[in-house]
Amino acid sequence: MHGVETLRIDGGSSPVYTVDGAITAIIGTGMAGPVNELTVCQTVKDFSQFGTVIGAGFTLPDAANIVTRYKSGVFYVINVLDPAKHKTVVPSEVLIVDSDTLIAATAHPALLPGYVVKSDDTALTAGVDYSIDEVSGEITFAKTPSNPTINYTYLDPTKVTETDVMGGYVAATGKRTGMELMTEASTDWVPMPKSSSCLNTMPILKWLPR
Repeated sequence: MHGVETLRIDGGSSPVYTVDGAITAIIGTGMAGPVNELTVCQTVKDFSQFGTVIGAGFTLPDAANIVTRYKSGVFYVINVLDPAKHKTVVPSEVLIVDSDTLIAATAHPALLPGYVVKSDDTALTAGVDYSIDEVSGEITFAKTPSNPTINYTYLDPTKVTETDVMGGYVAATGKRTGMELMTEASTDWVPMPKSSSCLNTMPILKWLPR
């Protein structure tokens, strides 16, 4: 059979149309999702595992916001933001509570477990005194707190280095990280760099079939 084969993939809120051809690799920072693993993404739903908040310094949600608009293509995605080392502690942040909605927000999104919310010097109970969206950092209080503060740790994409992005082979674990993971994608692909501004300094690669 001659011509181009077009595939329709129903994996989200709208179908994705794609044809055989190049696969783009995106290496960047996610708010969540697997770390240093090769993940195939095509739909908004696929990309959402790396976070959905855009404009917060995390390059994978920002990139997904752009590439999924076209509803076409297959992407190899690698998240190099490791919660074990790319994080920052905020010992005591003053919360500004909206008097009408009783909602406050932390200065940084992507909170890690272990945060403590206080009213004056009294620690409040999550699910009783307040609810919190760990992704956005939004806190909703059950009643007006007094001098509310929060101690928390958040994922910090600014701590990801070029070395983290390039990656390598870790002998101790027998695993590859960062861009080095692309060698596991397939031995049938040949890399060709492709520039893009959607990941700032993070690279995007296009892989073309032999």
